[in-house]
Parts: sequence; structure tokens; C-alpha cells
Amino acid sequence: MTKWSPNGYPLTIAIPTLPHIYLMLSLFSLAHTAPHRTELRTTSSRASSSEDTSFDSDEAFQFVKGQMEKYGYLTDQKEFKDALKVFQEVLEVEQTGVVDEATMEAASKPRCTQKDIANTPKRSRRFTLSKRSKWGEDRFTGPSTITLKWYISEYTNDIDRMETRRVVKKAFELWSSQSYIKHEKKVALNFVEAASKEDSDINILWAEGSHGDEYPFDGANGKIEGNKKENVLAHTFFPGYAFPLNGDIHFDDAETWEVDVDEVGGAGNRKRFFPYVLAHEIGHALGLDHSQKSDALMHPYYKNVPIHEIQLDVDDKCGVIWNYGGSSNFCLYVWLMSQIIEAHNSSAQNSPAVGSITSSRNGKKLLKNAKIPKCSITNSSLRTNTEKKLTFGLQLSESDAKHYTDIVCNFLAGLHVWRAGSAHNPNESLEKEYKGVVQEMSGFGGRSSISVRRLIRHAEHEKQESRKGPLDPEYFDDDFFEQFFMNYT
Repeated sequence: MTKWSPNGYPLTIAIPTLPHIYLMLSLFSLAHTAPHRTELRTTSSRASSSEDTSFDSDEAFQFVKGQMEKYGYLTDQKEFKDALKVFQEVLEVEQTGVVDEATMEAASKPRCTQKDIANTPKRSRRFTLSKRSKWGEDRFTGPSTITLKWYISEYTNDIDRMETRRVVKKAFELWSSQSYIKHEKKVALNFVEAASKEDSDINILWAEGSHGDEYPFDGANGKIEGNKKENVLAHTFFPGYAFPLNGDIHFDDAETWEVDVDEVGGAGNRKRFFPYVLAHEIGHALGLDHSQKSDALMHPYYKNVPIHEIQLDVDDKCGVIWNYGGSSNFCLYVWLMSQIIEAHNSSAQNSPAVGSITSSRNGKKLLKNAKIPKCSITNSSLRTNTEKKLTFGLQLSESDAKHYTDIVCNFLAGLHVWRAGSAHNPNESLEKEYKGVVQEMSGFGGRSSISVRRLIRHAEHEKQESRKGPLDPEYFDDDFFEQFFMNYT
């Protein structure tokens, strides 16, 4: 059952899912760590009912509506249908705007109870970055190496202790071995087992009910709170939470935990697959939040996938790189692909040509039938959305906002040209239609925009020196996109 803080926030800090600049936003708001605000995220799942498997439309509507309100999709009852379509997109079901059996089933899958969208004008994110936290410079043991110590202070009796430690090591190794992207800044994640709880950065434990923090567990199947439909499985404190809980991962020992994937799943099976949940929680302990990419480990809905089969998505990797390595042009373009192109095609979510863009390197073929938005003067909706997304989170000056939008539109223009190949019609080129969108953003500022400003300044220097850069429409040519899609998966 979801707990709420006195100021109306859920036990977890909500990270938005607004498209545009998420990448930037999430990263920058990291500078605004707010320990006084709850930075805990919880994990829940809805119980499978072995008593009645029939579909009750009224019950389904109330449940899905409750989920949408809980996770930030629904703030105004008048927008229910549109909000439901967004929720259905995340659930990866047909976006009908109607609560059907497929929506109910998908919404009932195990997931984190942290909000996916914040009810605040300061939206921030695309990548899996916590709005508030990352580990400080004192954890850096080299120019680009961060070392964190972990320790298991309390074990569960469901899993052998040696097996538990083995799984924990494997989960940390997953992050340390896969967070690298070729040609991008390398951030080395080094995890070592501490000698004691006091010596650790990330303390892992199992407990029941009240266990020493502000957030007692609700028991197996939510029986303590009396909610049989969903219950809290675990919670993780972000790095910016008050010491000594920051970074810690707690699991509800009233649940039954399992490490054998063949022993979980199925109707009435209440066993929880520890390895995947742990790997996901480690991402939160690193300061990452949820991703809307279904292939990402930080997607809010859990999967029963063994650790040795988990592949970090480029979204997960960009979260680490941007959080600890700084701004990245490549990750900016990853964000554009996932949040602009795919969001623009949300109505065609079930189309193979669109739905598989994030999981294949054959970008040109997959983009063949995809709609690529244009920043043309006549495309007022995209211009309006761009303004909102910039205004609600990026915190740039009017001039910087204009340059950033120019980069966005140059990328989209180049994507049009690259996809069309020899059949490209110059008259349809974006760079001939778009002259820049001026944003009224004088009221914003702060350290959040530093990383984006660096990207913009670098692009400006390249332009001044007559070198190709993202402010030059010709920068996004065939060579650029061939290289980009080699790394975009």
C-alpha cells in the first residue's frame, strides 16, 4: 500500500516522464538534492487472484484509474482518455483509451510504486536519473571511477546465504560491466563488499513491518494494511537521502523470495524473483530513476529475467554516463529518438516498424514507416510542445533555449534526409522551414542547465571556427546516422 509523506508526496520522489530534454533535465536536477524530501522508492505487485479470473469491467476501471492517479498519469478527470492512452503506451498494450482486459492484465504486473510522472511544473527526465541524487566526489577513486561498498546486514531465510551473496555480486557486476558506450565518456563503476554495515555505502537487508526507518513494510500480500491487491516488496533510498540510510536497499521478508526463475510466475504464485528486483533497485541506489523504454532495466515494470540474460539498454547506460560523467551529445540524440520520434508515433505503438526502433540497429529500415515530426513554421503543435517541455524543466536562458531547439530540429531534419536517401526532396528539408523557436524563459536559471549550456557553447565554438557541429544542418549527414545507429539499440 502506498505511503504518503506529510507534504503529499509518495514514499518515492516522482520523476517525470515528459519528453524533450529529459535527458538534460534529469541530470541537472541532480544538483538539487533535497534530503528533507522523501527520496525513497518502493516496489509493489498486484496479487494474482486464484479465486476469480473473470473480467469485471467496473473493478478494472477503478483499479486502472487508481494506478494512473498513483503514478502521476491522471491529475484531471477531464483528461482521462488521453491519460489512459499514455499509460497504455507504457504498459505496451493497444492505446484504445478504454480500460479493457489487456490493460487490466498489464497494469497488474509487478512494478515499482514510485510515480512515473510528477505533478509539478518542473518536469525532469527521460533517462533513468533521480531528480535529486548521485554519489559525491568523495566516492570517486579515480578521474572517472566511482567505488561503492555494499554489505548484507540481514538475510532472508528463503535463500541460502552464500547464494544470496553470489546473486548480489552478480547484480553489481551487471552494472559495472555494461554501463559503457563505445566512443562515450567511460564511467567505471566499482563495487566491493564491505567488512561491516558501518563501512558500507549500500546496506542490503530483509525486514518485516516496522524496521527502523519511516516506512514500515505492509506484510505479504499487503495483509498488515489490509490491501490484498497490491503490496510493497522493497524500498531503496536514493544517494541524497539522509545518512546513514542513503543508498540502502530493504526487502520485505514477509514475502517469499526466490532465485530460480523457473520457480516464479504463474497463477497464484506469490514468490518474488530476487535477482531482477535487486538489479533494478541497484539502479535506484546509483541515483537513477525510471525509464519509459520497455527494454530498459529501469523500466517501472519488473520482468522475471535471470541476471546473466539482462542487457543494459542504452537508456540505462546514458543514465549512468550523464549522471557521473557529464553531458553527452550521443545521449542527447538517444533521448531525441526515444522521446521525440517514438512519442510522435505513440498512436502506432503496435506497428513493428515503430515498436522495434529501440531494439534494432537497422534504423533506416525500421524508420521507413515511422512518422518523424517536423519543426516547420506550420507545425504549431510540435513548436508548442517544444516550448512547454523546455519551459517546464530545462531552465535555460532565451538564447540557449533557441540554440538547443535548433539542434533538436537539425537532428530531425537530418533524420528525414538520411531515411529518404536518394529519394530526398530538398523542399521538404526541415532546415529550410525552421528558423528557431524563441522561448520566454527569463524566469528560469540555476545550476541545472550547466551541462546543456556546455553542449551549446561547444556547438557555438564549432560554428564560429567554421567546423561542422550540431548547429550546422549538414552535420547530421549519412555518416553521422550510420555511426549513430551502430550504437543505438
